[in-house]
Amino acid sequence: MKPFKALVAIVLLFVAASFPTVTSAQEQPKFVIGQFTLVLLREEGESKKPSPTDSAQIAKDHVAYVMALSKAGKVVLAGHFSDAGNLRGILIFTEKSKDKVKDMMDSDPVVKVGGLTPHIFSWFTDQNAFASSHIETPLTLENYYFAILRRGPKWTAESTAETQKLQQGHMENIMKLSKEGKLSVAGPFSDGGDMAGIFIFKLDSLEAAKALVATDPTVVAGRLVAEIYTLSIAKGMLP
Repeated sequence: MKPFKALVAIVLLFVAASFPTVTSAQEQPKFVIGQFTLVLLREEGESKKPSPTDSAQIAKDHVAYVMALSKAGKVVLAGHFSDAGNLRGILIFTEKSKDKVKDMMDSDPVVKVGGLTPHIFSWFTDQNAFASSHIETPLTLENYYFAILRRGPKWTAESTAETQKLQQGHMENIMKLSKEGKLSVAGPFSDGGDMAGIFIFKLDSLEAAKALVATDPTVVAGRLVAEIYTLSIAKGMLP
């Protein structure tokens, strides 16, 4: 199988398994693969440090800008991290073009002053995952738990009976957690480097998220490793 076709097949399999196909008209809409653009905002070494007064205004302007993008249907998820080192925030855009998303990010007040640097990726999940996404007003935040799945020490691109079995177990675990209502969103990157994909959990604690990730067969086998952080998301954007 050619590399591009192999990548597409992996993406389709990963996402399709994340959200079970619907057979009843009374259940959620049928799964349809959707491409999104995911932005990770990082505070990097050369980030500028405005005065406390300026910082407060920039933060306020940043929130207003993100809310405007959400209202326009361009951003379906926005949140910030409190325990992720220099990783500060995440935005998920409906726009597929990374160049167009970069233009929108360049207009973000916090990016314009050099406070945060956007890292932009193509990302896939159920097209209907954000069907009811909106930011409730007044703005309030809810805690979720965000896992970045990276290629681990046992990662290999070679397809063997063992890796196929592990991948199948990985998919089954995703489906199980989704059906239980513990996994809100899951999906892979097509250009994430060593980042294979993400999970977003709706749970009571970071420890509970770590325990669930530890049940994933690919994590147990060392093919993937997970970084897990607390993510505060605007209420209304995820169930």
